[in-house]
Amino acid sequence: MTKVANLQAWLRRAARFLGAVAALAVVAGCAGNPSGPAADVVLVNGRVATVDARFSFAEAVAVGGGRVLAVGTSGDIGRMAGPATRVVDLGGRTVIPGLIDNHTHVIRAAERWTQEARIDGVASRREALDIIAARARAARPGEWVVVLGGWTEDQFTDQKGGFTREELDRAAPHNPVFMQVLFLRGYANSLALKAAGMDGLPPERTRVLPPPSIRRMHETMPPVTQAAWHAGARSLMADLNRVGITAVLDVGGNGFTEQHYAPFAELDAKGALTVRFVYLQYTEARTPEEGKALADRLLREKPHRGSDYFRVIGIGENIYGPTTDNTYQPFEPSGPAAQAWGGIVRAAARGGWHVHQHATHDSTIRMFLDQIEAVDRDIPVRPLRWTLAHVDGISDASIERLRRLGMGVTVHSRPSIQGQMVLKRWGEAGRNMPDLRRIQDSGLPWGLGTDTTVVAPYSPFVSLWWAVSGRMLDGSKVSDRTLTRQEALVAHTRSNAWFLFQERDIGSIEKGKHADLVVLDRDYFTVPEDEIRHIRPAMTMVGGRIVHEAMGR
Repeated sequence: MTKVANLQAWLRRAARFLGAVAALAVVAGCAGNPSGPAADVVLVNGRVATVDARFSFAEAVAVGGGRVLAVGTSGDIGRMAGPATRVVDLGGRTVIPGLIDNHTHVIRAAERWTQEARIDGVASRREALDIIAARARAARPGEWVVVLGGWTEDQFTDQKGGFTREELDRAAPHNPVFMQVLFLRGYANSLALKAAGMDGLPPERTRVLPPPSIRRMHETMPPVTQAAWHAGARSLMADLNRVGITAVLDVGGNGFTEQHYAPFAELDAKGALTVRFVYLQYTEARTPEEGKALADRLLREKPHRGSDYFRVIGIGENIYGPTTDNTYQPFEPSGPAAQAWGGIVRAAARGGWHVHQHATHDSTIRMFLDQIEAVDRDIPVRPLRWTLAHVDGISDASIERLRRLGMGVTVHSRPSIQGQMVLKRWGEAGRNMPDLRRIQDSGLPWGLGTDTTVVAPYSPFVSLWWAVSGRMLDGSKVSDRTLTRQEALVAHTRSNAWFLFQERDIGSIEKGKHADLVVLDRDYFTVPEDEIRHIRPAMTMVGGRIVHEAMGR
């Protein structure tokens, strides 16, 4: 590292330290003293769901120095306003903590976010085509328009099924269009097929594109410029703030490279991030030799590096390729593969790394637990908060093993668009994959997230709605082991803070915590159940900064 870079790094650390000291001083000055230093922002005349341990409610919140100064009545909080304080009259609106997603691939998605026509949560096929057409009209002729996941053909209520080449040609006559469904198949218009050298194939071969053609489309798309990549990062954050996301755990993913971190690291250095990105160092090994190299690296490097907005805590989600399963195809990993995985996570334990491992079926879960219990006999894993993600088919016996190890699980709203596919594959056994009620009642540390952006919508309100209703976007019932609204909200806020090692700073609206909060356009607790997925933030605040505002709409 150059002397200039060393100096810049030192200055950033010093600024963060002084900022924290100042914030704590303000908090201390205001503790129990409404007449103390004036707040930067006060929000009054609302319904504030603090999501603290008692799930208490208040009327108002005062914010200063990026943190919550006080929570209380409108009268008390109003007295904390000074001449320069912004006073926000909530007009009875509900306020909740900033929503936290415990498993995302959003850092990867920034690369082409400016080209995306997202149809997340759209239940009308006609509306989906309108969104694609609008994106094409805004693009330059020849610029790619893509829908890289977040939907399936089953989500539409007006007409199910995929999209024909002719439909996509009409929607975007001057732009290549490619639509990806999970990692399973895709659809394209004539210009995209021509660019990929597939326009000479018969229509039945280009109606639904299989996985090899998906790879071909990705390889055909021109690389994005650095400026477009940075614009994608900023646009992505704005969209996340628009749906109430204030913090995520990012888990890398297929096609991920070190280059994907660069736009966010640069924005962090400028203090320009509006989402807290806690991330896993993407380190998937595919051979025993790569596994050994990864284990050595984990012993050389240290986790928990970075700022309040961009911080690495662990490794995952797929640590060793030959042990990876999926919802539709369980398998028993071989003994050598399991042992190779175990060698990597043993090194992770020695190095103090958090481990976050994809695991859908109980057969795979049991294999991972065998290896983890062997590690735990020598190096306790409880302080490292090791986590299994998805756990669609987890058994009671595996839950008990996880509890003894002090581990947790993250559960995701993929059934909101994939529920019918799972039912077709597994029959009635797929109706509660995952079983939210079993996990909630187990007492195991757990949280609710999405697994966005390819295999699920990114809006947390779709997740909350699915967890409460058990329904897919088309209205079909895909789960009957659902949660209460309060349980679901805890799982998407305070519980998720634990997985990010941030429970002292985020996840609830309490004095001294970061002022990450969301003002809602309607009351989450009382609207008709089906409206939960349509809730939109009227304001989103991260670290005391208003990063999205639509109060007048």
